[in-house]
Amino acid sequence: MTHDQEEALSIADRVAVMHEGRVVQFDTPATIYHRPADAFVAQFIGASTRLDGQVANPHDGIVTILGVSMPATHAKGLGAQTPVMVFVRPESVRLNAANEPGLGLEGDVVEHTFFGATTRLSVVLREAVTLIADVQSTLAESFPVGSRVRAMWPADAPRVLRS
Repeated sequence: MTHDQEEALSIADRVAVMHEGRVVQFDTPATIYHRPADAFVAQFIGASTRLDGQVANPHDGIVTILGVSMPATHAKGLGAQTPVMVFVRPESVRLNAANEPGLGLEGDVVEHTFFGATTRLSVVLREAVTLIADVQSTLAESFPVGSRVRAMWPADAPRVLRS
């Protein structure tokens, strides 16, 4: 038993996540990290950004977040207009300058936190929602504090859960 998440994920074959005295998920570390069973596990294990949205196209896995249609494979099978929570890990986020073409959520870089090989950027989106993105530190210079960016991710990256 440990309260150190990195230790649990790195040495265990199986991990149990408990909440309010009960096991909410028992699985491999990779499954718990990439496919959390519920919102508690998604927010408890590792860093992630929670974005509220709704399913726009359940057949193609499209969700609407802050008025923008975004890919989310794990939304497939949920009913159209279903309210969802979309959890995106910072390492899955890709940033481009806002003036470059493409699909994504626009926001302003408000903070850089240097971790050596990577730098964590905080990006404030519409409605004061903060998205976190981990980028290679050599690329972080392309997105200084105050710059306008467009954030996107691969379709299979976010975990989508019913609200």
